[in-house]
Amino acid sequence: MTKKKLKIAIFHLAFLYSGGGEKLVLQEMRELEKRGHDVTCFTPTLDAKSCYPDIIGKYKIKPIFPGFRKLFRNHESLEIFATCLLFPFIAGRFKNYDVTIGANQPGPWLSYLVKKITGVPYIVYLAQPTRLVYPRKIDKECEVWLREKSYFLPFVSFFGKKFIWLADRVSIENASNILVNGKYIGNVLEKIYGKKVVICPAGADIVKSPGNYPIREKNGQYILVTNRHFPQKKFEYGIRAMPQVIKKVSNVKLIISGNFTEYSKRLITLADSMGLSDSVVFTGYLDEKKMKSLYSGASVYIYTSPEEDFGMGVIEAMAAGVPVVAWNKGGPSKTIINGKTGFLIEPYNEQEYANKIIWLLLNKKQNICMGENARAHVYKNFTLKNHVDILENSLMETVKKK
Repeated sequence: MTKKKLKIAIFHLAFLYSGGGEKLVLQEMRELEKRGHDVTCFTPTLDAKSCYPDIIGKYKIKPIFPGFRKLFRNHESLEIFATCLLFPFIAGRFKNYDVTIGANQPGPWLSYLVKKITGVPYIVYLAQPTRLVYPRKIDKECEVWLREKSYFLPFVSFFGKKFIWLADRVSIENASNILVNGKYIGNVLEKIYGKKVVICPAGADIVKSPGNYPIREKNGQYILVTNRHFPQKKFEYGIRAMPQVIKKVSNVKLIISGNFTEYSKRLITLADSMGLSDSVVFTGYLDEKKMKSLYSGASVYIYTSPEEDFGMGVIEAMAAGVPVVAWNKGGPSKTIINGKTGFLIEPYNEQEYANKIIWLLLNKKQNICMGENARAHVYKNFTLKNHVDILENSLMETVKKK
């Protein structure tokens, strides 16, 4: 029996940075369109120059209120708030869609409003609970990342916290299905919302020809970090490990990819102060082809974030045959098999963290074996196809119920 082709609207928070959350939405759009569905993504704020500039133009992504970009002069927090406030007046425009996806707040809230006004059903996809209402310990310790110096977001979160909590709660509880990014965050979200969730972890494309260790040695060994440049990611752990690593393995470098932010400047200053300016390399944004090459050529991938919800970079590195070193906490504790696909270190034992990086650099055969284990682990559990299969089935089920 031929599957029904759906007209799908995705509501996503923002496209301002080339990060894992944004990438996942683009991958979902690409794969759902390959399966014959008509997919358009709507967002409160879009900066095509800062978010995957080489590919974002290929996708149907539309600002909900196009004029807001100029009106608010890049004050994203105000732009998002104004969109949520005024959205009920235009929600009727989405009546011709079969189903919508609320991809993290305020996506679920916008999908909820569409359902209330037009009857179009929706599912939500959550990588985390709403941080304004349910901040992690590390969120409280670190500043909220914004591209502008804005006092508006703290103002809204303080005076409007009760409304935000209610909107968050009602929009998630009324979804037809709640899909979540992995087992770890699934457990967290079930406790918060008291609702059964569907585990739908982000996935990666398997690299058919993984990086060969002799080639890696010839090109120069390097340790790789690909995370979003936010203070919560704690790249400092990786930089502070480098002096010990260099003592045991000469000429090894730490490569840090990703868009530059204010946090990047602090990291560069830290590396310089430790005499590591030649050993820590910041590449800036790299397109997908260069990123795949960077993953395949890495000897070790490190994940420094201590309270990560999932960790898409972990999956991408393992898909390229690269073993991973991360803290035994949060999302990576559910995606890495300790001693088989990488190492999970007791938080926050920096000495052991450095020791395991050194071990992987020095023990070539074990490195290759763990890398191949990692690829097999991703192939079995974390492919992009698996992710989209679960997503598509949920969409079909939701429309069928309607």
